[in-house]
Amino acid sequence: MPGIAATAIFVFLNSWDEFLFANAFTQTYASKTLPIMIAEFVGKHSIDWGSMTAGGFLASLPPVIISLYLYKYIIGGITAGGVKE
Repeated sequence: MPGIAATAIFVFLNSWDEFLFANAFTQTYASKTLPIMIAEFVGKHSIDWGSMTAGGFLASLPPVIISLYLYKYIIGGITAGGVKE
């Protein structure tokens, strides 16, 4: 179970932060992912730092919540595999 939890976290983070393919394949506003929307706050002559910071914070909440939920399985795998009694 700890291995599955760690794999689930890595797969989720990899798909959550996918930027290159999302940037290349999204064309409509409704199909844009959150990282693409955050990147659009950078304009030609200005950067909206407040919106970019708020968007980055909101984008980081789901991975943190999932990691905290699966934390007990990861710690259980680390302690059970490394300690011999």
